[in-house]
Amino acid sequence: MSDNYPNMSYCAAENTKRAVDQLLELMHSGKKEDIEKGDSEYRAIRDLAQLGHDLADACGEFIEYVDDGK
Repeated sequence: MSDNYPNMSYCAAENTKRAVDQLLELMHSGKKEDIEKGDSEYRAIRDLAQLGHDLADACGEFIEYVDDGK
């Protein structure tokens, strides 16, 4: 574990999952007209879309690693 995240362990995955679940719920039920192209929320959502792809790849590799017995 990196020293950059001294208070985080793999429960960070549980916390992140909760945050993503909350964001998805807000996006599905929220008012999309409140978001304008170029504002900080739009940029964060766009960046999260790319991070989602990166996270999916990393999670797949991690699961394979653990399933294969390290």
